[in-house]
Amino acid sequence: MEAITITLNGREVSGHPGMSILELARESGVDIPTLCDDPHLIPIGACRICLVEDERSGRLLASCVTPIDPGMVINTESPKVQERRKTIIKLILASHPDTCLVCDKGNHCDLRKIASDMGVGLVNLQKIPQLATIEEVNPFIERDLSKCILCAKCIRADHELVVEGAIDYIHRGFASKPATMNDMPLENSECTFCGTCVAICPTGALMEKKQAYRGTTPTNVSTTCPLCGCGCSINLEVKDNQIVRARPGKESAVNDGTLCVKGSYGYDFVHSPERLTNPLVKVNGDFEAVSWEQALDTVASELNRIKEAHGPGSLALLGSSKCTNEENYLLQRLARVALGTNNIDNGSRLYGVASIIGLGSAVGFPGTTNRLDALEQSEVIMVVGANLTSSAPIVGYAVKRAARYKGAKLLLVDPQQTRLSSFAHLWLRPGVGTDMALLNGMARVIVSEGLLDEEFVTRRTDNFEALSKDLAKYTPEYVEEATGVPGEEVSRAARLLAGANVAS
Repeated sequence: MEAITITLNGREVSGHPGMSILELARESGVDIPTLCDDPHLIPIGACRICLVEDERSGRLLASCVTPIDPGMVINTESPKVQERRKTIIKLILASHPDTCLVCDKGNHCDLRKIASDMGVGLVNLQKIPQLATIEEVNPFIERDLSKCILCAKCIRADHELVVEGAIDYIHRGFASKPATMNDMPLENSECTFCGTCVAICPTGALMEKKQAYRGTTPTNVSTTCPLCGCGCSINLEVKDNQIVRARPGKESAVNDGTLCVKGSYGYDFVHSPERLTNPLVKVNGDFEAVSWEQALDTVASELNRIKEAHGPGSLALLGSSKCTNEENYLLQRLARVALGTNNIDNGSRLYGVASIIGLGSAVGFPGTTNRLDALEQSEVIMVVGANLTSSAPIVGYAVKRAARYKGAKLLLVDPQQTRLSSFAHLWLRPGVGTDMALLNGMARVIVSEGLLDEEFVTRRTDNFEALSKDLAKYTPEYVEEATGVPGEEVSRAARLLAGANVAS
């Protein structure tokens, strides 16, 4: 792939074919303001703030939707560009309420920041009357459509990232607004209240109804969400040592600017009155609060005493399922290296032990074997008995994106309907507890029809002949009787899975 070279603000820079001017500018460290663009969304050129000038023709181009072309001479700060950007900002502010001082978005408002950077303060244009009022049509999210700039970020995040389709534009012209079908309440739509639209909104048009703190927080902490195994990056906004807001981490390759309802709003346990905030040591039969130094000294001395008296095998450590993989890795290093014991476990194994044992014995590794973004590159995705949109929502988002936008065929094996059902290319509904019979039936079709990779089987598997013999009884007729799934559908699913170059 041959690189394309353009001149950007008097400097030659190169990018790959299909790259937009805005993408190349960001890569080159040149800032171009924008209100509607987000790296995780398909650009649409709605706000026109990102205008740049092509000095060869004198044209003004929306940099987010204009691909680079060899020989381009682009100026991002010419007088013509500055004048047009200021005019656009003034037009937006003419239909925007003068409520910046009391707006919950505060200093996080992109419109306010861009206007300030451009030196736009008082607007001498006639104000466009806004009839929209604050809408409190659901228990969780507050909509102030007088602050909406029609950037479509909330709509695109809903469609492209979360893939729910709960909201879209309704009406036309000045009456246009993002809303649900027939403007019904959000709780009656497909909305999962994941908070992605609130996080991505560049103004104060979308905000949480109940907020612990309204305003700009002085402290932001980047961390990993502890509520499931996806490992989403989150940014916690902290005021007076209290978490007041959670937002998706912008640089995360895991959640791509999204969170689920648990990640956005499920942090209340942090400040639960039942949570321990200080180490407790039992003294004379009662627990007493002590300093961390005293607690660590007590733990270290007691561990050494027990180890010397009874050996390292008498010690055991239990990690928390709310800790990150890295933190639990350090805990097992402490157990095995410092204490000399292999008695180390984790609370997450209590509900994931079946998966751990199954993956360990089947593929030799008790965990995921690929990155989450590789899932979206699959031609066929098979989901067996898992309600991903509930148990691992970010994985559910990836599966839905693959099926909706990237041509992946979803094979869903589940007796009950889930949010993935409407995305399924083939939905098999076996009776409860008959999953293994169905999977063995699929395996028999793959083996008997020679659809497997024989070289891989020879190099990477054990006891394959014994497996083949055990599969002999799982004919389509037998599987249909055992599971209730038509035999031709089982065979069709097996051929589809085996015929894919990349499957998950």
